[in-house]
Amino acid sequence: MKETYPQIARRAKVEHAIIYWGDETAVAEDGHWLRGSAPVGQTPVLTTPAQHHGLTMVSAISNQGLVRFAFLEQAMNRDLMIDFMEKLIADSGQKVFLILDNLKAHHAKVVTAWLEERKSKIEVFYLPP
Repeated sequence: MKETYPQIARRAKVEHAIIYWGDETAVAEDGHWLRGSAPVGQTPVLTTPAQHHGLTMVSAISNQGLVRFAFLEQAMNRDLMIDFMEKLIADSGQKVFLILDNLKAHHAKVVTAWLEERKSKIEVFYLPP
């Protein structure tokens, strides 16, 4: 924050770019909250679904509080990351500086190649490991 971020902020100002902070989170539907009862001396039987369901949310928040997000029915991967970034730059109207963590999908070769072709529209900066 003291060394790298001020450089990003200065560049964003010069290039009229907007800075977004991106991340993903997953929500799983689990049966851990189930409760039951049974007659004295009998073990309660609790049924839970065999398949686990969940959602992933990817979001980007600007320094001005502008939020962009998407719900995904699967875990983040390189193709979904590219799709999210495409929508982010299409909606922005200006260059995007996107600060991300080090999820493997963010560093995938296909993502790096996609970013290389769109340098004038988006740049990604990674948080330290």
